[in-house]
Amino acid sequence: MTGTQWISRIAALLLLVLAVALLPALLVAPYLAWRSDARAAIETERQLLGRYQALIDEARQLPDAPNGTVRQQTARLFLSGATDAARAATLQGRLSDLARQEGVRFDSVRGLPLRDRDDLRMLGAELRFGVRIDALQRFLVALERAEPVLVVEALHITAPSAGGATRGNDNARLEIKLDVLAAATRRTEGARP
Repeated sequence: MTGTQWISRIAALLLLVLAVALLPALLVAPYLAWRSDARAAIETERQLLGRYQALIDEARQLPDAPNGTVRQQTARLFLSGATDAARAATLQGRLSDLARQEGVRFDSVRGLPLRDRDDLRMLGAELRFGVRIDALQRFLVALERAEPVLVVEALHITAPSAGGATRGNDNARLEIKLDVLAAATRRTEGARP
């Protein structure tokens, strides 16, 4: 064999070793990142549902007043409605009312998949809209103060393109994607624990 053939074989062998070494990194790293993100999302959901469960447990421990005021007060925390469709309509109507009060107009509203845990059924809506930062702040505060309790699960803000806005321009329109959740009890109104 000549020197050129040996160099070619060594180069091919080095390329093969490099490819074998990089292959697991290229395949495993994205999977590990996805798994980490999924675990974080699951933990967030557990915390959220744990808070709702604590509210339900606390409400069950309160003594019922003769006129049912405790039950009425805790019922304000959850969506009302006989069916999931009615509850989803209540949620979307409540969100529309809050948006209208704060000068926000939705571009689209989409229902999120239902989620169940113990006695809770989580209903949600994905909202997409464009708005100035001050109106967004007012809308988020209104969501926080709303009854039934509304929880912002995800908020994605996209700033205007660099050509369409100048630095420090508070009148720039932001593109918003907002996921809002509300809870409903799965038990019927008359059922007791």
